[in-house]
Amino acid sequence: MTTTLDCLEIPPDKLQLCKDDISRMAYFKWLEAGCPSGRDVDFWIDAEREWVEFKYVPDRSAASE
Repeated sequence: MTTTLDCLEIPPDKLQLCKDDISRMAYFKWLEAGCPSGRDVDFWIDAEREWVEFKYVPDRSAASE
């Protein structure tokens, strides 16, 4: 599965931490939804989108040079 994370500039040593954070977020979204089966990808995508929107902050200093 290709994810948004594959398109972001995340150092390899931090990528697993990001995936763990998103996984945790997706899990809690799944719990809040009543643990429906067969929707794991939906919860992952939603959590990943939220993570990118609120937690991922790319280094924009290089772009302004």
